[in-house]
Parts: sequence; structure tokens; C-alpha cells
Amino acid sequence: MVSIDLDRRRRATHPLTGVADPSAAVRASAAVPFAVGPVTLGGTDHADGAIWSPNNADLAAATEPAAVVVISPMVPHAGGSPLARLHRRQLRSELAHLPATTPVVLVCPDPGPRGLVRTRSAGVAAVRALGSGQPRLLA
Repeated sequence: MVSIDLDRRRRATHPLTGVADPSAAVRASAAVPFAVGPVTLGGTDHADGAIWSPNNADLAAATEPAAVVVISPMVPHAGGSPLARLHRRQLRSELAHLPATTPVVLVCPDPGPRGLVRTRSAGVAAVRALGSGQPRLLA
């Protein structure tokens, strides 16, 4: 889980295992400003990690993962508003921090007719198909 430490003005990551109260990390990660108040973790106030980035995918690079799955409900696979296109460019920039050999699977909306999100598995896209390094749609 990712939140913004409002006191230190930086991102914070929170494990969900091996901690006394994982629900606090989930609440902090979902504390959307003006909708939900900040959550206090470790003596500092935290808010939604999407303030920094809707994905925070670049944080995975520090852990040298075997594979990365990015669940990105705010970044459509194609098209979208100018803000959605900006988020897509930011996601590509974040994924560039990962080694090219790291398999990355991106789960994102796939606009259907009139911009509606498809409800079937067609909304799952792979930025890098597992091991191939080539983008492709997973159905």
C-alpha cells in the first residue's frame, strides 16, 4: 500500500503482512483529500498515494521483483481524456525504472463503446507480456 506522508511530504509504503493493524495502511492509502480525513500512522498524517501518482509503479524497482502487477483503474489502456493520457505517460515513465527483463502486467480499463469500461477480461492488458518484452492484450 502507498500513501503520502503529509508531514514529511514524501511517499510511504506499507506492508500488509507482519503488522499489527494492516487496515490502517489500507485506510491511509484510500484517504482521499476533501473526502476523507488523513490517517495517522507512526505519528504522522497520511493520505491517498494517488496524490503523488495514480500508479506508484516505480516503487517496485527498489525491491528487484520477479514480476510486477500494476492495478491501474485510473489509466485507460487507450484513448481517454487529456488527464488520462497524462496518467498513461506517467505510468510509462514509472515502468521505465524497472529492468527491461522484469515481467509487468497492467490491469486497466479498456474503453468500449462510448467510453464505457468493458466488464469482461478484455480490460486486462500486459505492458510487457510475461518474459517477451512485447506489449500485448491478454484476454
